[in-house]
Amino acid sequence: MKHTSLFTAFILTLLLSNSIQASQDKLYTAKKYPYNLLLSRTDTVKIIYSENKEKVDCKVEINWENEMITSKQTRVSKRDFINEPLASCLPRENAKNILAKTFE
Repeated sequence: MKHTSLFTAFILTLLLSNSIQASQDKLYTAKKYPYNLLLSRTDTVKIIYSENKEKVDCKVEINWENEMITSKQTRVSKRDFINEPLASCLPRENAKNILAKTFE
């Protein structure tokens, strides 16, 4: 993985899964460990989601060194998703386990 500035290390790519044209947005995470290290140690982190009035169904795809891990789909509140999309869609323990794999 190429080392980049802190600015680009915290970028997430969001894909709107229920749209014909995928839209991409860049976000930062306010949560610290393990999310910040996960973002800096991987090539891409994608949050794939669909939303209705009150809930968001989402999963996370993480790529690094030609390996991909996809989390289980989960349903979260729209408020939680708006505040912390990565942390709400990828539980902390799962994020820690994936982060550990990047050190193997």
